[in-house]
Amino acid sequence: MASSSLEYERITFVLRPRRGPRRVILDAVSGRAAAAQTTALMGPSGSGKTTLIHALAGTLRSRVPAELSGAVRVDGEPAGARRRCAVVGQEDALFPLFTVRETLTLCAALTRRGEDPDRVAEATLRRLGLAKVAETRVGDPSEPLLRGVSGGERRRLSIGCELIASRGGVVLLDEPTSSLDAYQALSVARSLSGLARESRVAVLLSVHQPRAEICLLLDELQLLSRGRVVYSGPFAAAEPWFAALGHAVPPRFNAMDFLLDVLAVDD
Repeated sequence: MASSSLEYERITFVLRPRRGPRRVILDAVSGRAAAAQTTALMGPSGSGKTTLIHALAGTLRSRVPAELSGAVRVDGEPAGARRRCAVVGQEDALFPLFTVRETLTLCAALTRRGEDPDRVAEATLRRLGLAKVAETRVGDPSEPLLRGVSGGERRRLSIGCELIASRGGVVLLDEPTSSLDAYQALSVARSLSGLARESRVAVLLSVHQPRAEICLLLDELQLLSRGRVVYSGPFAAAEPWFAALGHAVPPRFNAMDFLLDVLAVDD
């Protein structure tokens, strides 16, 4: 898998309803996701995280008239990002009666012409730590009689399918740890961090109030508030940056919880 980087400049998304004032959801948001790094998008609810992920992926939809502008580039070239990026949403659309291996093999057979589907599936199993459950049925968490892999394993399987289908070196994820318990969320975060480092993939994910162990796996951070960029840079530098502005994290506080509270200001 070739390494890639993603850059986006002045991404703006404005709702223009037929009645009432316009509403700016994203306001000139710029940033990048570098190869071999995991970049997190964070912010309070309604800050624009999910909207930005879908804008970059080319999957943004609106029920009211809207305008989207800005530039997205992969490796410096204008991106048909949906074709060059693996895009993973919050819902896992998988066949419950297939095994994990069968799911990946079918995906490879449908999207990787000229390649051996079994070899592609095997490489993906290893890359995402799914080899131990390769022969386990996927299952359906909503059906007691169709028990299968865990929620974290389902999410990693969805990531694997997108990686196979896209062949891209950029992975965009909308809250991949949502609806997972703490252990499963950490396992998904570890897989993404390992994928970025070992396969030199650029990982960009939105995440809501991650636990401290997940924060340690993140390289870069972009903080949004009301559709604007508040901070963009190394994850480790965010806390001292806010401290210099008079928002030092109190002792024994989770740093990200505190900083997100700082951003959650009333209009």
